[in-house]
Amino acid sequence: MKKLLAVLACLTVVAGVFAQSDSEAYKDPQTELEKAQKLENEKLVTQTINVPEGFVEFKDKAYMSEDKVKAGGNIYIEYSPLYNEVRIYYTCLMTQYERGQAMNDVLAVLQDFTVLNKYINSEGKEFTKERYYHYSYLVPDKEKYFRDGRFKKAQYISYVKFSK
Repeated sequence: MKKLLAVLACLTVVAGVFAQSDSEAYKDPQTELEKAQKLENEKLVTQTINVPEGFVEFKDKAYMSEDKVKAGGNIYIEYSPLYNEVRIYYTCLMTQYERGQAMNDVLAVLQDFTVLNKYINSEGKEFTKERYYHYSYLVPDKEKYFRDGRFKKAQYISYVKFSK
């Protein structure tokens, strides 16, 4: 009886060692399934792009005047690839805020965003049939006034959806 238990214990240990080495051999970190899951997860994450640093090809282009940038003004984009939605936020001090200038800056950022993401080329023609080349506003543009510490700020918000 003792011999039988000893043989069964040895066989269990040997089978465990072989099973462990086989499972490690099959583990490939770059399988097609993991790559597809990684791409799907990238679609689910909303990307935040700070415009002056995020637009590499358009660094020489100034969207805001230097005094607004020095005073804490910024433009940033929230891009959701799953829904093809872009939200552009233009923020500056309330004393320096002009609605027309904010509209023009947001429109310029939106046009450069479409070119950088290859939705359209610089001539306005589409690259491929899979890409989106038309956008529409989801809601009318909004203005928001708030206090950030001791400063009063104004924010211009635009929601855009890309479609075919």
